[in-house]
Amino acid sequence: LLAICLAAASHDRIPEFSNSSKHLWPRRLALTAFSLLAICLLGFYGWKGSMVSKDLWTTTFAKSPISTEQKITNYTRALGHWKLESLFSQRGLLYHDLATQLTDKKQSAENLELAVQDFKEAHLLHPFTPLHPRNAANALSGLNRVNEASAYYEKAIQLQGGFEAAYKSRLLYAQHLFKSGATQIHTGNPVLGIKHLNQANEYCNVLNFFCQKLL
Repeated sequence: LLAICLAAASHDRIPEFSNSSKHLWPRRLALTAFSLLAICLLGFYGWKGSMVSKDLWTTTFAKSPISTEQKITNYTRALGHWKLESLFSQRGLLYHDLATQLTDKKQSAENLELAVQDFKEAHLLHPFTPLHPRNAANALSGLNRVNEASAYYEKAIQLQGGFEAAYKSRLLYAQHLFKSGATQIHTGNPVLGIKHLNQANEYCNVLNFFCQKLL
């Protein structure tokens, strides 16, 4: 777009519009303005992109592995320059990974909460992919927030996102329901536990149907 605007603005004559150069000045001024706007936008987003690349350089190209905590810090700095859906998603995954590594239950829960927040932010920026609701559901399931996790799994299933994504969303939801059902039975709520186990079985039947379609 910038090249087209500059070429058109610098062109001497445009016969199809007018033979008089007086009529060309408004067009040239408009094209010049568009060119300057394009330059400003390229400069602004180029600067933001370069700052993000600088913040994430050690995360991607470090000669020796860096800790998950340092990666989270790098993504936090990058998000300070540009709030991108992909950056929120990646930081959420890092928070989730860190939660699985920690033995302290309180710290693990805190990191899962941070992961949920990042996945929700990513979903707000890109609401048409099932990836972010599914990741949020996984973190909520780890926090034993059964109803919230179920709602996000169902949202991911509704968004589909292709065969593999649809299959994975249903598989993880079935696992979540099975775990919840078993927990409910062991904690003295067999009615709800059986309900969740039946739902898990229904999703397993759907998964079998998916597999038969592939054969």
